[in-house]
Amino acid sequence: MKALNVLNREELYALVWSEAMATLGPKMGISDVGLKKRCRNLGVPTPPRGYWAKLEAGKKVKKEPLPDFYEIVRKKKKIAKSLSDLKFYKPPERDYAIEKPPAIVLATRKVLEESGLGYLYPLVHAGGGEGLTTKVGPETLPRAMWLWTELLAEAERAGLSRTSGSTFSDGTVSILLELKEKVSKYYPPPEPSRGQNKARDLLSVDGEEPTTSPKWVANGFLQFRADEVSGANCSHQWTDTALTPLEDRLQQVVDGLKQLLMRKAELAIERKQREAEWAQERKRQAAREEQERYEAGRYKRLMRHSKAMAKADSIRELAERVRVELGNNLTSHMTDWLDWAEHQAREVDPIPRIARDLANEKDPVEPTYDDKYGRTETYSAADEYLRTNYWQQRNRWGGR
Repeated sequence: MKALNVLNREELYALVWSEAMATLGPKMGISDVGLKKRCRNLGVPTPPRGYWAKLEAGKKVKKEPLPDFYEIVRKKKKIAKSLSDLKFYKPPERDYAIEKPPAIVLATRKVLEESGLGYLYPLVHAGGGEGLTTKVGPETLPRAMWLWTELLAEAERAGLSRTSGSTFSDGTVSILLELKEKVSKYYPPPEPSRGQNKARDLLSVDGEEPTTSPKWVANGFLQFRADEVSGANCSHQWTDTALTPLEDRLQQVVDGLKQLLMRKAELAIERKQREAEWAQERKRQAAREEQERYEAGRYKRLMRHSKAMAKADSIRELAERVRVELGNNLTSHMTDWLDWAEHQAREVDPIPRIARDLANEKDPVEPTYDDKYGRTETYSAADEYLRTNYWQQRNRWGGR
């Protein structure tokens, strides 16, 4: 049977209408009242009083359907007006003396005995590297140390090791467990005032908003609480109940720790698998982007060659028209200029270079770094030639 905290509304609805809540609640580690509160918070209808008796008698009963929408109506928690209105836990009568406590229990007891009470909660605290993580009142200290001693023995028999403080491990992952005492809040009666505020304070005694500050007191309910693990099929906290004290639930605590550790190890494996898949996907995405940049760069290089060819043809056409205009009477100066123009056309013309690269089994439009990552505009091969031969052009014209 799944734990109560992982059941959805449909599963919880099927359970409460299949068995009486008085017997279903203890199977799930909760009282029937607590189970009914859980159903009310989730908007799950429960069988009315006398439903199961009528069903056993063969009478016709009506099953209330599960509503699609629900609204959570939470009652305002009533705060006690005096210390006598609070509920305190009475632990079972037994000897909590420990003959040979473990060293970590002795260290924890020493820290707790030397530490002072908290400012808000009247508890002593120990944890971290100094001892087991514990938050209890001074009166509950002997019982807390006994519980830790028995729990450490149960965990060792179950194959769990304590790594540091109250962190338990199964050899793969670890989880933190703490023992804490619950506290209750109440409003103490206001003290009689002196002078003009006496009438106001007397009225506040029976009012709903007392003028005094609330106080906190340890109520004796102890609770083992572990780190919550997502998707775990068990509870991560175990508390004293009216029927079952924490002394009788130590095996449940150890079993719950083992399930939490197993689930945490599964999550670690799943996380590593997801990270590996993400890494592979990032590599594939990077390869796709690189291929796209490469193809875009080749296209840009091809367009530059096309523009360069058009510029070379334009230069040749210009030189040929000039030759026709001059006729047959060509001087040496005219011939030098026409030869220079033809030379510039050959320098700009990409066709010989493309043919040479193809003959050598090379890609004539192999993109450069700027083609793939740099400039977005296209420019001609003549511009590229001028850029690469900038210093030659500069020296040719005397550095001007």
